[in-house]
Amino acid sequence: MKLTSKKIIAFLYLVYFSPCLLSGVLIDAHQEKNKIKQSDDASQHHVICSYTQQPSSQEQRDELNQKVHKATYKIKQYCKNNFNQPLDTNETYQHRQDSVFIINIHYDHGSWTLYKPSFICYEDFVTQAEKIYKEYGLDVICEKEVPIKILAMPSGFDGEYLTLKDFETYKKQTDEEIQKKIESLKKESSEKNDVTAEIAQLKKIKDMNDYFFWHLQIPTTGLLASEQYDALGIEYRPVAWNFLLWDLAPKKGKGAQVAIIDTGTSAFDIKEPEFSGLYKKNVNITSSCDLQSYGYNLVSENGLDPIRQIAINFGHYCDHKKFDIDALMQKLPIWIKNYIKNEDKSQIEQYFIKHTKKSSLDESGTKLNKRGERFLEDLLHGKYGIAPKGSKSFFTVINLDKPYSQNALLETLPAPKIIGNKDTFAAGHGTFTQGIINAQHYNSQGIVGIAPDAHVTMIKAFHDSGTTNKTTLNAALERAITLKSSIVSMSLKITDTISETQDATLKKLIDSIDYVVAASGNDGDDPALKNKEAYPAKFESVAFDVGAFKYDDGNYSICSFTQKELNIGPKFLAPGYDLFSSTLTPGQTSDSMYAFMSGTSVAVPVVTGFLALALAEFQHDFTREEILKVIYKFSIKLHKNWDQDVILGTIDMRSSLLCLHALKALQTKLTKKKSALHYSYAENFDNLVQAIYTINYYPTQWYEKKSGYSFVQDFAHYNKAAQAEIKNSEKNQTGLCRPVKNKSAHVNLNSVVTCMVDTIISVLTTKSAEKTSMKNIPQDLSDSLSTILSTQNINIFDQASAPCITRINAGLAPKKK
Repeated sequence: MKLTSKKIIAFLYLVYFSPCLLSGVLIDAHQEKNKIKQSDDASQHHVICSYTQQPSSQEQRDELNQKVHKATYKIKQYCKNNFNQPLDTNETYQHRQDSVFIINIHYDHGSWTLYKPSFICYEDFVTQAEKIYKEYGLDVICEKEVPIKILAMPSGFDGEYLTLKDFETYKKQTDEEIQKKIESLKKESSEKNDVTAEIAQLKKIKDMNDYFFWHLQIPTTGLLASEQYDALGIEYRPVAWNFLLWDLAPKKGKGAQVAIIDTGTSAFDIKEPEFSGLYKKNVNITSSCDLQSYGYNLVSENGLDPIRQIAINFGHYCDHKKFDIDALMQKLPIWIKNYIKNEDKSQIEQYFIKHTKKSSLDESGTKLNKRGERFLEDLLHGKYGIAPKGSKSFFTVINLDKPYSQNALLETLPAPKIIGNKDTFAAGHGTFTQGIINAQHYNSQGIVGIAPDAHVTMIKAFHDSGTTNKTTLNAALERAITLKSSIVSMSLKITDTISETQDATLKKLIDSIDYVVAASGNDGDDPALKNKEAYPAKFESVAFDVGAFKYDDGNYSICSFTQKELNIGPKFLAPGYDLFSSTLTPGQTSDSMYAFMSGTSVAVPVVTGFLALALAEFQHDFTREEILKVIYKFSIKLHKNWDQDVILGTIDMRSSLLCLHALKALQTKLTKKKSALHYSYAENFDNLVQAIYTINYYPTQWYEKKSGYSFVQDFAHYNKAAQAEIKNSEKNQTGLCRPVKNKSAHVNLNSVVTCMVDTIISVLTTKSAEKTSMKNIPQDLSDSLSTILSTQNINIFDQASAPCITRINAGLAPKKK
């Protein structure tokens, strides 16, 4: 059919003014960028429902939750009886009918998501749903779902991907060796022997070598010794920079609980041949999940969490005064596995007898009556049961190779597929972020993360194409909370604007997690969004909202794609340009692949990895507020141009950790019962932090005065000036807290901590008239410490503006559990 201009105008007019057609138009979480096709996303069929007023008691909540199931069933029957449409074909969720069902329900937060049949206009559906809920005494508001896309930027170095073998070969080549090869090829070049491509590849390898170990370019990390920053010498750098990162965090993250919400992780080697080609295992990535509990893939059933769907089915038949959906979801995977493998239904049956309604039990209350048996049969073999009669079970038991050596349900694994996926790079996003956090060497090969021994749980909340929705992300946050994850790493943005009703559940979940690390957003190049921080990073309770900066030949400029908002955030910047990690790649055949990536989503795991180190060492010694105060205080700005765009800066990881070590020692000294010091550790915590800060950065002060550049406010210029001055004989003569090496040539941490503590104790115990006689403490430092330690109500963030201090205090505020 030929489309005339009149027909096109008529069609556009119809789309613009028809509410039914508008109900199918997707709201892109990235506005005009990264649009999601309707056929690829289920969000157009989602309706998010919430109580207009939350229940006042748990008893009332249980009663209302029971009514939700009854009313939803009536909505389903209404749609079935009033619309003459076939229900069997559901192109969005292929295992379901095209009829109403609950996709997800947050019992504790009073919200749930319904599937809206494709044949009903959104407005008509919402009007009828709200009416039916009202009949059951439920005041409900319904809103549209919002689709979300993972924050993935194109890979760096022209999309160069490396196998493990390539990486091991390239990283061993020095710049000098590569340059020699280039010169040799140039000599061999001729018309018959074109070596242009080979030379270009060698130049690319030379450039890549600088970023294989990206942290060598970043002074505040200290994961490995860096010739560039070690050359500063003890006279130009903070006390903490005499250590490597793991000298200050020897547990390497062990004991820290981290949850990553992402596209899954390439951590599983499946033995069955029919699946081995679909999934890849990176040798540096291992899952810390208990694979027999819960489900870690929330989208494996064509966008649904199959474990949650079974649990919701139980909810239809159970007494909600007894029913705990999280407790059930923890047990279901192993029960389902036992039923499929051994036809053992005893655990499922016992649970159902214990939690079902009285109307489903016989007179003894210990056995099911015919009604109850019918309901149990539906849960086991119904159309949406565990093993539907007449059709293949959705669940598959597979065998995993080392290091797991166990069987598990395939559908619960947070594993992205490699074959048949149009956007393999998006599917590998989670593997990339986990690699930065806790990758582990394999036979001394591959990469290693910042906190290799941290307990990391991957929650797959995105399709392999990189898309998801708020409903699934809320479920992922609930799962992280259930798993008692102290840190939740979110390399994503959900929206640029917030709805008080639709996003109330999201906010409550975020507010209840101790340490959320979230990306500020990648749309900084969009004029409409560059001055607007994205959610969830923008929520006040988020401890770490993170933008990205790049090395940029020592200028440390903020990446243009970083979304930022004046006096709001991000509070932090982290390396986020051309970082190297594990991933999945297009046409991948090898198990272990690696690539470069940029984005605020790449900066997030850098902060997450450091936080895991800090919590592993100190989570039992300090409160959340105390740990955050130290990290916030020991954040520095690498360039003076950061002032307007970032509130705190980038975390000086080693200085933060050294401060916590010193505070722990001070806590012991100042809280001893027989201590002669009358100085309250708790009441003067901020004073002690400021005192340690002053001692740590004191060695840089002499050169700050000489060069005119601040180490903590403009490191880029300080460093360039110091590097030029490095051969000058003039040095800072103070020996204060200089590290002492032990017999194994390692810097002795205890000696430095003792020095810091003794310096502070000396100032506290020495009378004013005697201060000039304190040994080894320069007079100007002594005077500064004396003032700091005696100041009442000290403000350790006094250099920040009032709006920024408000933002900082919101991040430090106690969590609402």
